Amino acid sequence: MERLLQRSTAHDQQSTFQLLVNLPAAQQLSRASVARLLQATLERDHEMGFCLLAALPAARQLDSLNMGQKLQAAAGCSQYRYLELLLELPAAQQLSSSCTAQALEAVLVAEQHHCVRLLRKLPAAEELDELAVAALLQAAGQIKCDGCVRALCQLPGTYDMAEEAVMSLVHAALQLKLPACLAGPSGSAGLLSLPAAQSFSSSTIDAMLHAAVQAGCTCAAPLLCGLPAKPSCEVHEVTSVMAQHTAADEHPAGHPCNCAQAVLELLQAATPADITAQLAGEMQHDAPASSSGNAVLVGLLTSGLPVDVLHQLPLPEVCCFMQAAEHCSVEGVGCFASESWSSLFDAL
Repeated sequence: MERLLQRSTAHDQQSTFQLLVNLPAAQQLSRASVARLLQATLERDHEMGFCLLAALPAARQLDSLNMGQKLQAAAGCSQYRYLELLLELPAAQQLSSSCTAQALEAVLVAEQHHCVRLLRKLPAAEELDELAVAALLQAAGQIKCDGCVRALCQLPGTYDMAEEAVMSLVHAALQLKLPACLAGPSGSAGLLSLPAAQSFSSSTIDAMLHAAVQAGCTCAAPLLCGLPAKPSCEVHEVTSVMAQHTAADEHPAGHPCNCAQAVLELLQAATPADITAQLAGEMQHDAPASSSGNAVLVGLLTSGLPVDVLHQLPLPEVCCFMQAAEHCSVEGVGCFASESWSSLFDAL
């Protein structure tokens, strides 16, 4: 029976394979025979045959060694269905941590993103040490898969990662402009949620803020400012650097809006004095109407700068907002909602 199934697999005779595997003799195949047949269907990318073999009784008797080999082979296939089927078999729950690490590395190299989340749920994945997890996080960053990074950040092995290792991963994410690696939606698990990141000093955060700005990853600034230690530099200093970087960018399309949104997030917890200092810095540069400086000011309003903060600003700063808004409207940079203008007039 094994020989017949092998032959139909080699000649891609799917209908014949299906007839054979449903015969009583196929139900009596040994564990070794099924392991060889599974390997053959993987090599031929024979998905239907693989599904039928995985349902045989002997497939549920595969040992962890066979399972590890099959997982690595499945990682190189075009269909992630192979991995899904293998992970449903009992042997997957008995994999060693080393086999699981190798399987995770294989799916990352093959950019099988969905499979990372499946493998992460295996019992052995919970036993991976900090060095193994750090290597996997680095591999996930290299293929620019922020979802894989966040999934791996949930492994217990991250709890013992050294601060230097986490700093290196954060810097890599900034250079690749992947702020989503730092934190997911609603602050869910990411590199900045790791215990080592939560212990970053103010000076470390300062260095990372500058690295983020230099790399053009300004959206990471609010995330870095949300760490417990807080940056040692003032909020308006950070936003000024961001605006200057945006103005100097050779490809500014879309950057003013992104920068404005990041500035707004930074200023949400700022005092009127912080905002006054920010505005003073912008006006001191006497930026032209269409520059990023004024675009940032307009962005603050269009993004929804709190009205109560506007009401606390000194008159010169309110006038500054209005002047920036008028110039930018003429230049076509941003557009105000009626409530934004009303807020400005109420603040006078």
